[in-house]
Amino acid sequence: MTHDLQELQAKYAACQREKQKRFSGLGLSITPHSDPAHGWGYTWQGLDWTGPFATPDAAIHAAFTDALQALQFRSEYSWVLFAMPGERWQFNADGEGWVHIQE
Repeated sequence: MTHDLQELQAKYAACQREKQKRFSGLGLSITPHSDPAHGWGYTWQGLDWTGPFATPDAAIHAAFTDALQALQFRSEYSWVLFAMPGERWQFNADGEGWVHIQE
């Protein structure tokens, strides 16, 4: 029984290391807090540590959820990238998105 548990733990650790390698290629690091009682967190491309989360998998889920929300925000508010001072924009819920309001 003890041997089976040790083998299972070794397989789990190897799986976690493989995940870390794949995520590091994307610029994502999943790391424990310096105080183990504070759980796990993540950083994208060396930015600030975000956490704590109860498990490494919870940190991974949060990292990708936050990334998707950031992409959605950027898409919904992309007019900010090309708007000029003094211009007026309005969101058209009919599917056109952001439209310039002519004065």
